[in-house]
Formats: sequence, C-alpha cells, structure tokens
Amino acid sequence: MTAKTGKSGPQRARAVAAAKLAQQKAAERRRKSLIAGGIAVVVLIAATVIGVAIYNSQKPVQVAIPRGGDSTGVTLGKSGAKAHLDLYVDYQCPHCKEFEDQAGAQITKWIADGTARVTYHPIAILDNASTTQYSTRASAASACAADAGKFAEFTTALFAQQPAEGSAGISDAGLTTIGKSVGAGDTFAQCVKAGKYRSWTTKLTDLASQKGITSTPTVLVNGKQLDQPTLANLTAAVQKA
Repeated sequence: MTAKTGKSGPQRARAVAAAKLAQQKAAERRRKSLIAGGIAVVVLIAATVIGVAIYNSQKPVQVAIPRGGDSTGVTLGKSGAKAHLDLYVDYQCPHCKEFEDQAGAQITKWIADGTARVTYHPIAILDNASTTQYSTRASAASACAADAGKFAEFTTALFAQQPAEGSAGISDAGLTTIGKSVGAGDTFAQCVKAGKYRSWTTKLTDLASQKGITSTPTVLVNGKQLDQPTLANLTAAVQKA
C-alpha cells in the first residue's frame, strides 16, 4: 500500500502566506486603479466646468438695441449732414448739464435743418455719484425714450432736472414721469421698470472706455475731439466741417 504524499506544515504556511500576499497586492492594485479612475473623472468634470465657463465668458452678450441706435449710442439727424457730432455724456455729470444748457438748442437746430448728424453716447461713469446707480438707470431710460421717438426731448428734460451729486438720483417712477411729460407712453414706463436697456448702457460705457473716453462731456466733430466742449468751439468746428 502506497503512502499519501503532501506538503509539510511549514510549506503549507508559506503557501498560505504567499496567497494572502498575492491577494493583498491584487487588492492594492484594484484600490490604486479605482483612485486613478476617480481622479480622472474629477479632472474631466473640472475641465468640463472650466471649458463651459470660458465659453460663456467669451460668448457675445446679446444686447437690446433701441430705436435709432446701435451698440454705441443713439443717432439723430439726416445721413447727408456734413458734420457728424459724437457727444459722450453722463446724465449725472454737472459739466454735461452746463454743455447742454449752452449748446443744446443749437444742436437741436442743426439736427432739424440737416447741418449736423448727432450720435449721443449716454455712458455711465458716475454711478458712484449717486446711491442708486443713477447714471446707468438714466441712460437705460433714455434708450426707452428712443423707442418712443422722444430721445432728444427726454435728454433735455433729464438735464433740466439733474439731481445733486451724492443723492439717490431720480427714482424709476420719477424717470417715468419725466418720460410721460415729453410724450413717451405706457410702453416707456414698462421699459424703464424692466431695466430693458441696462446692458446696453454697460456696452456703451465699455466701448467708450476702450476708445479712451474717460470724462464727460467729450465732444467730437467728424472724429476730432474738441479741446474744450463749449458752444463757441463746437460752432467753429461745425462751420469748418
């Protein structure tokens, strides 16, 4: 009768230890694989989020454009006029009011008789001169007035009732009242309340800054900036044009 052969006790112990070690190494490999996979997923998600953020930041912002305007301002007058005026104003700016008081009536006359075509750029660089971002709100309201065909009249009325610097400025209800006083109707009131053209004002202000416009009023005649925005200098430049 043949005797059975087998591993000795020490051999079996070594085999069991080797098997356990192999299981541990396999488990460690699986753990590292799972960690690596998780990191890859996190990196992929982060890259996706960053990519979407970059795309959204670079995507052109849709800006509502008022009647008679574009992304830079509102233009009044005949296209054949030999003089083209660019007026950069802020409705909170005291010097802009002074310029309007001096030259407003003459500019209106030039627009009417075809002497000049005028682009108003109602920018908002003095929001910190009120407690309610009045410059932005007034500019946006002027675009609402442009929709109603009352931009020039509304601009004149705004400067006539310009609030003091450092105050809250005219409320939206007050802007609506001024608009109605110059013939803008209920649609104007809804436009002001909704803040429809606030992004337009932001666009105007940004574009002006890119052009180096840092103060108001800034006046250009056929692209040439007046050294001093006075009626006398403006008249001389228009006559030369």
